[in-house]
Amino acid sequence: DQSPHFTTEETNETINKMKRKHEAHSVLQKLPHCQKAAREMLKASKNKYLEKRNKNKKQKTPTVSNTLTLGEEAEA
Repeated sequence: DQSPHFTTEETNETINKMKRKHEAHSVLQKLPHCQKAAREMLKASKNKYLEKRNKNKKQKTPTVSNTLTLGEEAEA
């Protein structure tokens, strides 16, 4: 279970699905046999990353240049 790192059920299900494939086909895991599951896992991970990134952009703090501009206006 990857819950601490990936909080969505979709991502956990995809990772578990890929693990089951690797256990069932240990020799074939390097071949295209498991590529679909690997792509799904990467897609789910990317979606989670983009969600976090967009959330952080919305909560963005003022940059140094914005702070200097605000400070200069206050002095004038």
